Amino acid sequence: ESIPYINPKKIRWCKTCKYFEKIKGYEENLWLSGGMIKDSEVPCKILNKTKELWVNYFQVEKGKRTLYPKDCSEWVRK
Repeated sequence: ESIPYINPKKIRWCKTCKYFEKIKGYEENLWLSGGMIKDSEVPCKILNKTKELWVNYFQVEKGKRTLYPKDCSEWVRK
């Protein structure tokens, strides 16, 4: 059974959001931090609106966490 192709540009996640901010080291190791990272390390330009989402995201066990949080209510296509 083949896996259907999913276009990553159509997924509603941080990298397709207009508020995404590229942060050096985030994809390499910051997302695997044991707790909430510094505000300046969060790849979101509107952290004042999404802080609760990120706090909850970093409370998820590292092994069960996705690269970015899902279902952000502030997501807007780039």
